Amino acid sequence: MTKLGDTPVKPSPRWKEAANEVIYSWQNNRQSRTMNPAVLPDGFEHHEYMKICFSMIDVCEGLYFLRNWTDSKGAKMEFDRAIDKGKTIMFQQTA
Repeated sequence: MTKLGDTPVKPSPRWKEAANEVIYSWQNNRQSRTMNPAVLPDGFEHHEYMKICFSMIDVCEGLYFLRNWTDSKGAKMEFDRAIDKGKTIMFQQTA
């Protein structure tokens, strides 16, 4: 199972839709299941989202980071967690 990790601090109006497009493409090109933090409901505090995302990371084989992931405090925290847990990390190519 792969987790898509990228949650912008100030998301664009289309960020969840863009994240879902990447996931569907990923699933169609590989025989894997994905977990997407973009489907989490609004309304939690940042630290609460991170607890959920860390749990997602812990059960996944690897993470796929979207472009500009370094602009996100949460994505950087997810990256560090993935490194600490020895997860495979992949990055979306820049256009």
